[in-house]
Order: sequence, then structure tokens, then C-alpha cells
Amino acid sequence: MTRREQLGLGSAGIWAQFFDYERKQWTEVVGGESAPYEEWQSLAKRGGYPAAALLPPSDHVEADRQEIFAGSTQTYLERDLRDLAAIENLYDFQRLMRETDTARPAILYWRTSNGDEVDFVVERHGKLLAIEIKATSTPGYNDTKGLRALLREYPADALGGLLLHGGKDTFWIAEGVLAAPWWKII
Repeated sequence: MTRREQLGLGSAGIWAQFFDYERKQWTEVVGGESAPYEEWQSLAKRGGYPAAALLPPSDHVEADRQEIFAGSTQTYLERDLRDLAAIENLYDFQRLMRETDTARPAILYWRTSNGDEVDFVVERHGKLLAIEIKATSTPGYNDTKGLRALLREYPADALGGLLLHGGKDTFWIAEGVLAAPWWKII
């Protein structure tokens, strides 16, 4: 489960909104978020498992775990495998998924031969959103090195960069790069 699913917000984050708004509006997109503050360490410890999976063993917890497992198994066996079995030509299906706008965004890692890198590059409809994640609560200009390199390399395709951090402030940290709290985005 994503953090937002755990919080009952029903989404995996506000990623799509960065594709839907102009870069100059990004601070407003982040500012409009009401997700509660959380230190990244607590999310890392908790993980993405349903709450029942994290509780100490008991008869009640074990029943919840069995229900979760049964639901996952039923979904996989009854829906996913049936749907996959109906596809006669996997190559054509993969090509169709790549060529349609309904395909999920591609999430990539980017690295140059000289060592510049970006943690995640989300590609949607031919546009790129570069995302770097830093554990610090006070990111600096040097933390944007990889993002700036990607923006220079792909000026026509890159929407901009996000530098996610553990602090509480949202601000433009470099040309085309918005520093934002991770807990408002994820």
C-alpha cells in the first residue's frame, strides 16, 4: 500500500498533476496538498504492508492476515491470470500498451557516463518529470546536479525537476527544479 492509501487518501501521490499544470504553477499544486507531515524514517520502518501484517501475532490478527492473503490470491488467480490467458500474442499486446495513452507512465532511472544521475524519471505522453530524493530537510543547490543535467540534455521533453526532501518548505532551488517535502507528494 502507498502512504496515501494507508492514510485513506485513495491515491499514490500527486504525480499526474505536475504533467497537467505549467511549471510556474507547481508551487500552488504542492501548496494545495493537505497530506500530514511525516518523517521518512517512520514510513521506511512501517513499509507498505497492511496494518494487520505489522501487528504482533494473535488470533484476531491472524484472521485479518488470512483475509488479506485470500483476497490477494483470489485477485491474482481469478482475475489476473484469466486476463493474461486471454491474450494470444504478448508481443502485440506490449506494443499496443506502449503506443496508447492509457498505458501506465514509465518510471526510469537516468545516469550519464560522467556520473550525473536522477533517481526517478517519470515519462508520460512523451514528457519527462525528473525526481531526485534526498534525506535532508535542508536541500542545497548541489543536490540538484543530476536534475539540472537531465533538464539540459532533454530541454524539449523535460517538464522540470522535483527535489523531494524531508523538510517542510517548498521553493525553487534551481532553474526548473522545485524542492518540495516528500510527504506532500507521495
